[in-house]
Amino acid sequence: MRLRGLVCALGLSLVAATCVSTPDVASVGRGVDISWLPAAATLQQDPGLDEAAALLCARDTDAVIDDDVRAAAFLWEGRVLAVMATDRDSVVAQSEAVFRDQGLTHLGVAEGGSSDGRRCVAAIATRRLLDVSSLPRADRRDATVPSIMSVSVSTRREGRVFVLGPDGFVDRLPLDGAGKRQSVTLPFRREGRHVVEVLVDDVDADGLARGAPEVALLWPYLRGNPGLPMPVPEVLFPDEGHDDQALTFRAEALVQRLRNEQLLEPLKISPVLGTLAAARAVAVKDRAALGHRLEGQDPKMALRERFGDDNPRAQFIRLAEVQARGSTLKDAWEALVDSPAHRYELVAMGVTHVGVSVMRATDPLGRPTVTLVGILGRRPPVRDPTEVQKRLLDEVNRLRTGQGFQPLTISDTLETTARRLATRMMEVGRVDDTLLGGPVGEVALEADASITKVYPLVARIDDPLLLGPFRPLLDLDTTAMGASFALHPKDGVFYVVILAGIGSE
Repeated sequence: MRLRGLVCALGLSLVAATCVSTPDVASVGRGVDISWLPAAATLQQDPGLDEAAALLCARDTDAVIDDDVRAAAFLWEGRVLAVMATDRDSVVAQSEAVFRDQGLTHLGVAEGGSSDGRRCVAAIATRRLLDVSSLPRADRRDATVPSIMSVSVSTRREGRVFVLGPDGFVDRLPLDGAGKRQSVTLPFRREGRHVVEVLVDDVDADGLARGAPEVALLWPYLRGNPGLPMPVPEVLFPDEGHDDQALTFRAEALVQRLRNEQLLEPLKISPVLGTLAAARAVAVKDRAALGHRLEGQDPKMALRERFGDDNPRAQFIRLAEVQARGSTLKDAWEALVDSPAHRYELVAMGVTHVGVSVMRATDPLGRPTVTLVGILGRRPPVRDPTEVQKRLLDEVNRLRTGQGFQPLTISDTLETTARRLATRMMEVGRVDDTLLGGPVGEVALEADASITKVYPLVARIDDPLLLGPFRPLLDLDTTAMGASFALHPKDGVFYVVILAGIGSE
């Protein structure tokens, strides 16, 4: 993502987005006295951030943090804010505006000359939420070597890892808390540019997340050859001459184009979610900072308060919010799609509706900004499990009779076993055919002596009608079947168990 003259931010929480730099070389003084900077009294000075601030001056980046600067200065923190000027007083004024109320923890400062010979003073502040031991090399041409990340998460937080690959899809992995060191081998499907992002969230006394995730780590790296760029729809027109509503329509189209390029189903535009996104965008604009606890409410709480529990158009069993800010809509959009955690939500398969709002504002230094807020939701499924089961049996028998085979009968024992396993999988929230004490095929055989072999299918799917007929159900030797579809009341997904039985001769 490219941006000059503005520290851009994106949010599943507040985080500085990567920005483009101008490579150059210059000498910058280090080891300077920073007592003149008020932030030095509250933030911990970090030699690595001093070097990063020196790099900003050496490259004359206008306080822009891009992938090159992150790699060269090893800036891995998710929230990185920078200011740069030709004198101390200007840096003090800028830092007091930009650094205020950001929860920053570490500081780096450099003074010296810029690449064009002018005096340069730069300050970088970060919010450090992880203890990082190692990250993948920024440029690893040998794609056979695994990419490994080693970090530890505080006992008071939970963590999640998102890895964006060159194909545009995102993998999600859990991180353990308890403060222990852990190494994570990062997924790898195709050579090219990857981005790893870690979200952390505070937990309450019961160990449950509080619902205010923050980006703790953002690190781009290359595996093998660059390859083809991932799908990223372009913002084709400048913002000038268009009002906020026009920018909102354009952002809606960008979301749909992204999903189309990833061969995913388009989303329905929800007026309810659009209204909620607009209200959230106003809150973001007014506080000049991103975050998901706006006015003390997360998106689900805000939806319930605004529309109540009885409005059928406001019934969503899954809700996710993405936020970004930049100098232009292009900058904000690129911040979203280059962030693994945000892109994970934009290309999620379990999403059916979207609402978007784009609003102009100014940052703490008075520079124009564009705020983009998207709310993605999943409506409760309208399929009845009993009706789905009947349709499956009718379709299977239609195909069997078309091939000259005998239609299948429903086995009470297979049906009971399938129902028990589907219900159990729904309760524990995972697909596992051994939850009844052993492989479900063996459990079903023990329950019915008239059946000699059982072929099982277990799955979790948004729409069970997308499964199609289970292949063993169409075999000549199959005589009976049992099936069950358990609908999770909150996640809105179906846990499916289908058992195809071969009877004794």
